[in-house]
Amino acid sequence: MTSITLHGILAKEFGESFKMKIYKAANVIKAIDVNRKNFNKRIFELSREGLNYTMIVDGKKITELEELNIQKEPQEIHLVPLIVGAGGYALVAAFVG
Repeated sequence: MTSITLHGILAKEFGESFKMKIYKAANVIKAIDVNRKNFNKRIFELSREGLNYTMIVDGKKITELEELNIQKEPQEIHLVPLIVGAGGYALVAAFVG
């Protein structure tokens, strides 16, 4: 099972933590959206407002889209607000855009 932790506005609106069977990090947004209505839509809305999120998978900040498609079951995923200029990959570009 993968431990998923949301941070910021997403945590307040959808809950802070989940345990799900995720086979690769790229599936996490869809998995949460299936269980929490409009999750994907909310990420897109926040991005349009200038608040993007990124992912930290097993302690490593995602910097390239390809890293999300590695075929291994992650132990821990954090969805965290992306601070402008901090680097990282914005989820909206990877999943929603």
